[in-house]
Amino acid sequence: MQLTVAEEDVLGLSGNQQLIWIDQAAHPDLPGQNIGASIEVMGHVCPIRLERALNEIARTHDALRIVIGSEGGRPFQQLLECVDVKLRVIDADAGAGSHWRDTMDVEFRQLFSLQPSELPWSCTLLRISPQHSCVFLRFHHIIMDGVGVGMLCRALSDAYLGVMPARAPGSFLRQIQDHRKYLASERFQRDHAYWLGRYPDGSSPALAPMSCGASTAVGANVIRFPLGRAVYNAITERASSSGCSVSNLILSFIGLYFARTNGEGVATVGLAIHNRDDAASKATAGMLASVLLVDIDLRASTSLSQLLDSVARCTKQGFRHRRLPLIELKKSLAQERRKQRLFDVSVSFESFGEKEGYFGGDAHAVALNNGCEQTPLAFYIRDYDPDADLVVDVSFNGELLSTVYARQIAVHIQHLLTRLPSISPGVDVNTLSIMPLAERDQVVHEFNPVARGYRCAPLVHHAFETHARTNPGVVAIEFDGVTLSYGELDCRANQIAHVLQASGAGPDRCVGICFERGLDMIAGLLGILKAGAAYLPLDPSYPAERLAFMLHDCQPMAVLTGRSLRPMIEPIAAGMPVISVDTPRIAGAPTHAPAVPALDAHHLAYVIYTSGSTGQPKGVMVEHGQVARLFAATDAQFQFGPEDVWTLFHSFAFDFSVWEIWGALL
Repeated sequence: MQLTVAEEDVLGLSGNQQLIWIDQAAHPDLPGQNIGASIEVMGHVCPIRLERALNEIARTHDALRIVIGSEGGRPFQQLLECVDVKLRVIDADAGAGSHWRDTMDVEFRQLFSLQPSELPWSCTLLRISPQHSCVFLRFHHIIMDGVGVGMLCRALSDAYLGVMPARAPGSFLRQIQDHRKYLASERFQRDHAYWLGRYPDGSSPALAPMSCGASTAVGANVIRFPLGRAVYNAITERASSSGCSVSNLILSFIGLYFARTNGEGVATVGLAIHNRDDAASKATAGMLASVLLVDIDLRASTSLSQLLDSVARCTKQGFRHRRLPLIELKKSLAQERRKQRLFDVSVSFESFGEKEGYFGGDAHAVALNNGCEQTPLAFYIRDYDPDADLVVDVSFNGELLSTVYARQIAVHIQHLLTRLPSISPGVDVNTLSIMPLAERDQVVHEFNPVARGYRCAPLVHHAFETHARTNPGVVAIEFDGVTLSYGELDCRANQIAHVLQASGAGPDRCVGICFERGLDMIAGLLGILKAGAAYLPLDPSYPAERLAFMLHDCQPMAVLTGRSLRPMIEPIAAGMPVISVDTPRIAGAPTHAPAVPALDAHHLAYVIYTSGSTGQPKGVMVEHGQVARLFAATDAQFQFGPEDVWTLFHSFAFDFSVWEIWGALL
């Protein structure tokens, strides 16, 4: 390639080009900024004519004469007066064969040096057979966007066929010069004030809490699903009747999914925009595209029509200030916010227009995949053939999202888009089903089979008693070197139960229990249940004020404790009966199980209090059936048995202790 340099045409990068430069500099060994398209031609393509056409479009489109460099760590771009572009030709017998698409992918993902000695674009002709060829254009994103790629595919084909352009192409250099003037203008100040006022503390992540650090370009994973042409046409009609654009309608539905699932009720989505609003820019191939931040806010929207109006207003307001590069907004955020992404989900609409007519043959153009994804999750809605279905590519960064999670999102979005035309404008978007019916049935019924009759499962202390009869000598509990067998623990619990029953304990009556961890604590829990009552766990390490509140709120009929804790609990109990387990009365009680008539799954098993992090602790009443169901439903996975060894890690006043205690004893 021969270059002729015009020294005066040296410029800095635009704001959007700077973001691309920074990302490429951070990942110099990845083709994450390669962009381009392939045109598969069922016919012969002459390489001599094609190379001549390449040089012709390089002469008329100045973006193709730009080279990129850096000096002292600062990037610049330079316009060359002329270039001599060489076409790369690969023959099937030179390695393409039946795997020509793989060959194309390898070629497309070659890195650009971003040095003034190399053009940041190329063209390759892959000759698959005499009547089957593929032309693919490869650009660095720093000089070209997707709209420009489509324009140049058409321009290259026209130049090859000798078709004169209807109008002269626009100048990318002039767009860069206009951008420099914009940065020094009052409009820049207004745009900057608007975006900073809208996002003073950053935007609202669309994805559920996850890593949202600096841009990370890694191998992209792509999940593809079709969007039927009939469905898309219905979406188009729906958009027209709703008074909004097709892109806004689809964006709203994609965004509402994330606003529903991120736990915030609002999600900021990056919408790729062409950024061409006049005749000159619309005729310009180059890097003019940018991203518009759009908020999908369900907090103030109840109906679909309200949501569409909200998104339309947000998009319209943002569009007035679209010229501000996102890098300028990030510079103005607080230091800790600059490291966060302004968006973690993006949406892009792509179309290459006509299906036929490239290079005089039966041909169509499609975008090429560089194998990388900077955004955690990106949706590409591709409309390449007006007679075929659209394609939705869900590209995700594998370092930030799992394949399972991304596939689930793709399935849900496909479901929403397919349903979109039939959803009433008045439907409440906060209750709109985001799951396909089969998945909803799986979650609601298969994963939660309430019809299995778990209330027929034995109560946990009855299941324990069965083990005590069949395995009386097996160790049930060990603490500080002392053990109790199932039989010994059962007898000890029965003695406690008899005393409690004599004191008035029974179904749906509550008994407080205050013990340090140890053998008596487990025997006390069992004894309360065997008496037919429910237990209220009182951790002696809790503040006295919290224990007093729980006792006053729950009003148990008595408190079970040990002699050492009695002086602490009696003043707090404020007149409630306090029963010590280490007394002759309990030691002399019967060791057989007391009779508890009519105790069933509907009766209370325990009362446990929340942490109180949002105010006063709140008591939660749990029935026997719920506890029995927990272990009956999980027995197939864990196969509970008397030989199991579990650690009681949590306080018995924390609900997870129910799993740890009874999982070990059943």
